[in-house]
Amino acid sequence: MPRIATLLILCLLFASPAAAFQTDALLEGLQFQALVNDFAGVIGPEANSIEILLRELEQKTGAQVAVVTLASLDGGEISDFSNRLFERWGIGQAGED
Repeated sequence: MPRIATLLILCLLFASPAAAFQTDALLEGLQFQALVNDFAGVIGPEANSIEILLRELEQKTGAQVAVVTLASLDGGEISDFSNRLFERWGIGQAGED
């Protein structure tokens, strides 16, 4: 049993840097276009209506919300990826979570 656990840990250690590199490349390739960024092509024409609602929300409350669809995270973790993406794009208010 310890051999299996050690092997699993080694696999995770070697897999993680590759996944991080892939998500870094994915982040580099994504360019902010609007508050609705449908890179996976799943929203369709409704994107305009959602964009208007998000702009109104920002205007009325100061809260910024962005919608991003992707076909894959290339092995990345969604919370890490989304935080890094929104930081890179400057989404949100400084000093606010």
